[in-house]
Amino acid sequence: MLETTTAILSSGERHVREVDAHILRALIFLARDDAATALEDSAAAVELAGESADPQILFPALAARARVLFESGAAEEAERVVADLLAAWSASPSTFASTWLAYVVPVAAAVGRGEELGRLLESLRLRTLWLEAALALLNGNSEEAARVYARMGSLPDEAYARLLTGVTLAEAGRRPEADEQLRLALEFFRSVGAERYIREGEALLPVT
Repeated sequence: MLETTTAILSSGERHVREVDAHILRALIFLARDDAATALEDSAAAVELAGESADPQILFPALAARARVLFESGAAEEAERVVADLLAAWSASPSTFASTWLAYVVPVAAAVGRGEELGRLLESLRLRTLWLEAALALLNGNSEEAARVYARMGSLPDEAYARLLTGVTLAEAGRRPEADEQLRLALEFFRSVGAERYIREGEALLPVT
């Protein structure tokens, strides 16, 4: 996947798919614990997307940028990007809710924009599995979100939702259930070298 996106960006031709390539690279490098490169790619995605009037190009770029900023420790800037995305979506409410929701929902909830996002989601007429998973996350049911992502075959989002579930269950003292969710999450993250999430997941496991 990384090789494919890099090839697109190295072709020398300007194309809308460059936005997607920068988004994917940003998320891959974020997972591999290369925040600097993830920040560069997510910024490039937003810059390129800003040249288009199509929300289906801009919204994913903003969502990925918010995720990278937040996980890189820039929560205030991430909140501003989420606010920009929500404002743009409010102005264009018919925009299809797709993969990019998975990037932004955990961030929106963490920076205090969860209720605002939830109202937007509830108002949508077209109900999708992406929307179903997003609502589950906003309602604090990350385990259900993981099941929905699994139905869609979205393995990275399933694993991330299971990581969140592991955190919640561990905090509630439900250790065996937490460990099972963390095991499932780490199984995927280890298979793709997602060092950031491997570290976070292993830190939650009991010391043996």
